[in-house]
Amino acid sequence: MTENTTIRLRYEKTGRIRFVSHLDDVRLWERAMRRARLPLAFSQGFSPRPLMRFGPALPTTFASSAEYIDVELAEEIIPEDLATRLAAVLPEGYGVLCAEALPGKGESLQAAIVAAEYAVLVEDVSGRFPSGFEAEVVHALEADALPVTIRRKGEEKVVDLRPAVLDARVVPADGAGADVLAAARAATTALPRDLPDHWLWCRLASQPRSARPTEFLSVLPSRPRARLVHRSAQLVRDETGSFAEPIDLSLSQESCDGQIRTQTQGSEEARQHAHAAASEAG
Repeated sequence: MTENTTIRLRYEKTGRIRFVSHLDDVRLWERAMRRARLPLAFSQGFSPRPLMRFGPALPTTFASSAEYIDVELAEEIIPEDLATRLAAVLPEGYGVLCAEALPGKGESLQAAIVAAEYAVLVEDVSGRFPSGFEAEVVHALEADALPVTIRRKGEEKVVDLRPAVLDARVVPADGAGADVLAAARAATTALPRDLPDHWLWCRLASQPRSARPTEFLSVLPSRPRARLVHRSAQLVRDETGSFAEPIDLSLSQESCDGQIRTQTQGSEEARQHAHAAASEAG
C-alpha cells in the first residue's frame, strides 16, 4: 500500500475574509481542495473526511500571513503545483504563500506551535496612537503578574496573563517593521490613510495557555483598543530549543516568493495558468 504524502501550506487571510470564522475556514478549504481536484487522502469509517490538520484557530476579525494546514494526499504531487492549483479556486482574501512536503506525519500543528507574533494597530478613544503607550508596555513586561478576567462557558474567572506574554514592544512604522506593517495595512480597506507612525509588536504563547493581543491591551492602564490585529508568524521549537517557523523559509524561499507574487499582485496571467493546470489535472 502506497504511503500518503503530507504537504504543509502557509497561507494568508486578509480583507473581508477576516470575518470568516475558523469553522467556515475549514469548510472552505475542504471545498477548495476538492475543486482543485487534488488527490486527497480520506479517513476511514462511515463518514470519510479529507485528512487535513490546521494550526491554532485565528480569531475572527484578525488578519494573518502565517496560517498553516497539513494536508495528506493519496498521490505524490509537487508542492508548487498544489499551491498553483489552489490559487485558481480560492476566493479573494486567501493566498497560498508557501508549500513544503514533509518527511512524515510528525507532530500535529496544534501540538507543535508554541507561540505567535502579532502586529497591532493601536488607538485610543479618539482614534490616535495612545500617549504614554510605550511606557505602559515596558511596565507590563516588568510586572510579576498581569491579572485579566476572562469568560469561559458563561463563567468569569481571573487568570494571570504574564506567563503568556513572551515579548512586546512599540515599533516604528518604517525600518525593520515596515514589511509586517505593510501586510497589516493590506489586510483591510477600512483603515484611514493617515495611520499611526508606531504599532505594537508582540510575541504571545500558544500553549499551555494561549493569549490574544486584545487581552494584553486590556491589562494596560489606558485600555487602548486594537484597530487591526495581524498575525505575522507562528512558531515551533527546533532541535536546539529555539523558535523557528513551521516551514523552513530559507529552504522554501523560491516557492514562497513565487506564490506571494502570484497572490498579492493579482497577476491575471498567473491565475489563467493556474486555471489551466487545474483543468488539466481533472
